[in-house]
Amino acid sequence: MNLVATRWWSMLFMPSSLLLAGLAIGLAWCLWSWRRGRTPRQAWPAVALAVDSAFLLYLASTPLAARWAAWTLERENPPAAVERLPAADAIVVLGGAMYAMQRDDGA
Repeated sequence: MNLVATRWWSMLFMPSSLLLAGLAIGLAWCLWSWRRGRTPRQAWPAVALAVDSAFLLYLASTPLAARWAAWTLERENPPAAVERLPAADAIVVLGGAMYAMQRDDGA
């Protein structure tokens, strides 16, 4: 399967993408309601969607949310002392590369 297609679908359902979509839909809905002569009190679902999406997007981008997300992962996997680890012939480093690596020769 095409790498671009798989990345596109996974990025579509990320929380930040969903919140941005909620913000865009909420603002478009507010504009549509305003043009039809409705007051903000009458268009409260649109206003609530836009305000809640903006607030959650802001909250998710703060260092507090980043620390909380890291803490939830790190509390279950505490660091191990090097002296207590068994001997190994190889070390495997897992990375989260976002782009496919390509050597100079094209491989």
